[in-house]
Amino acid sequence: MPQIGLSPTFCALISSIQAGDMNPTTEPAPLRLQPVTWSTWLAWVFVSALIPVFTALSATAIGKQVSRTAEYRGLIMNGLLAAVVLATLAPPLMQGIVLKRILPRLSITIWFLGALLSSALWLVTALHVAGRGPLAIRFESEFRLQKAALAERVHGTLTASGILDLPWGPFLLWTIVIGALTSLIPACVLGMASGRRRTALTFLSASIAGSVVSAIAAQLYHMTIDPLFLDRWALNGQPWSRRLQVLASHFSAGAIWGAITANFVVLMTRGLADTVAPRAHVLALHRAGGIAVALSAPLPLALLAPLATCFLRP
Repeated sequence: MPQIGLSPTFCALISSIQAGDMNPTTEPAPLRLQPVTWSTWLAWVFVSALIPVFTALSATAIGKQVSRTAEYRGLIMNGLLAAVVLATLAPPLMQGIVLKRILPRLSITIWFLGALLSSALWLVTALHVAGRGPLAIRFESEFRLQKAALAERVHGTLTASGILDLPWGPFLLWTIVIGALTSLIPACVLGMASGRRRTALTFLSASIAGSVVSAIAAQLYHMTIDPLFLDRWALNGQPWSRRLQVLASHFSAGAIWGAITANFVVLMTRGLADTVAPRAHVLALHRAGGIAVALSAPLPLALLAPLATCFLRP
């Protein structure tokens, strides 16, 4: 019988599969998940810091009172509506653009729609704040925390130990609940884009942790900087110095959230980064020096609001 020969290419393919060097059904991880670089880290932190700023601007536009006899009233109302729409749509779009650098397979459109759906659920809950839903209970616990802090401040007993004795428990509990609810859909989108369940769980955990830390920082701003003003989102009727102060506090709290969530992804992709760039600079995000800088970043970011307040006081 004539001998049946196999082509060298086919033989090499069989050998590669037998050696475990190739899996024809699984896409290599680097094509679905990229390591975090400093440029991506900074871009994510900056975009995250802008989210509460855009929220404040949107609340200001919604609360703007326009006289019925004002000249060009229709044009002004349309401009305010455009500002609200822009402030609502810009953050998830910018987030998607940054995340695309880490997850090349991420669809910005799907991420955008998922983030909008999550925000819509939050707004629907907020409109029914008089009910007994999670958001209503969270607002109630926040009000009690601020009221207790204000009483301590009036009596001059708002010290470090006094702050620790405030009713933080219910506030932090419902912050975790709200953070989990609002981050679930975006986490699922990221999990599908990466093809890893761990990615969804990592983002969900990071978002919850970031929400807790940034909420604590925001409450400390309320207690120590200007509690009668910083607990309001809209900026209407306030002098420009105070408007800049509240925007600085929102920017700082958002930056803290962004840094914490980014650090979770840095730690998750450290092994992948070691494979891609094993001889990178000592301050690269997957090296010990870079990780130390990234993990310590929330502290200086938390000082942005107090510094801005010192410079912007009238």
